[in-house]
Amino acid sequence: MKTGVNDSLQVSKCRRRSLFTVAVVTSTLLTPFSVEILNAATPSTVQLAQKTVSPATTTLRVEDLPAGFEEIPSAFKPQLAAYLSNFVPLLTKQNLQINDYFVYVNRDTLEVVSGFTTTIPNQPLSLLRFDANLRQVEQPQYWQQLFTKLQPQIGVAAKLLEHQPNRLNVGNSSAGATLAIGALNQRAQVDIGSFRRGNVGVFTAVMSLNHTTPQASLQELATKLDSRIVQATANSRGQRSEMRSLVK
Repeated sequence: MKTGVNDSLQVSKCRRRSLFTVAVVTSTLLTPFSVEILNAATPSTVQLAQKTVSPATTTLRVEDLPAGFEEIPSAFKPQLAAYLSNFVPLLTKQNLQINDYFVYVNRDTLEVVSGFTTTIPNQPLSLLRFDANLRQVEQPQYWQQLFTKLQPQIGVAAKLLEHQPNRLNVGNSSAGATLAIGALNQRAQVDIGSFRRGNVGVFTAVMSLNHTTPQASLQELATKLDSRIVQATANSRGQRSEMRSLVK
């Protein structure tokens, strides 16, 4: 009986390590991917625009996900935050504004959903650059170069096995890709994508160690986020219009 309990605990520890690794690799991909796109969209002399919508109204919530998902355990958050903080200085000198960072996990399926929103300078050139940069997501060579660039910092031997474009149908502009990654003698699938609605940029990813189709659909999650941004923007405009009427 004792041996059975020990074996069960060992399996549980292995699953927790795998879960954290999945979260790390997913966030490792998502963070530099977004920074490089935003870096090109934002001239170094331009400060990010003021928020036009409240971050609390545009984030992905746990109730948006299939049953079984929860926020990443609090014990992992300091490790993950410290890990990710190493990447931004490697890729850009700009003070880019990242809002609403979220990570949700399913302990049973070892599936991770992560992402965040950001504010893009509300200027035509910056918006055009952001849209143009989204196209590189669909190019296999972009991901090969990104893996090579980040491998020394990842801390996990990860290799890009496959890539295929997976365009999102959402926002004013969008792009996505499905990646197959080899890590820790396992094969992981990552659906990763980005879109822009107005001057709000969204980056999100779904990663699973299973060989089955992920429970969380990137398209469905992006659609929920897009609808929330549209509604929040409309509410914000209505409030500003009401304030102007009161001033008059």
